[in-house]
Amino acid sequence: MVFLAIALAQRFRRTGVFATLLLGGIGIGFAFFALDGISFAMGEAGLLPPWFAAWGPKLALAGLVGTLLVSSEA
Repeated sequence: MVFLAIALAQRFRRTGVFATLLLGGIGIGFAFFALDGISFAMGEAGLLPPWFAAWGPKLALAGLVGTLLVSSEA
């Protein structure tokens, strides 16, 4: 997944925002893994429905990626 961010960053090579893009990608990845682990634990404990514990973080990440994609196109 890190290579996807680096491939995307190649077009920003001359603008100087590569470090910001890389750190943002690492931050989003860390937040995803934390949310995924928390929802997994809450699903095992019975605090969340199993389908939401499994698909909630993935749908949240897909929504964030879609939002960033649409906002960068405008």
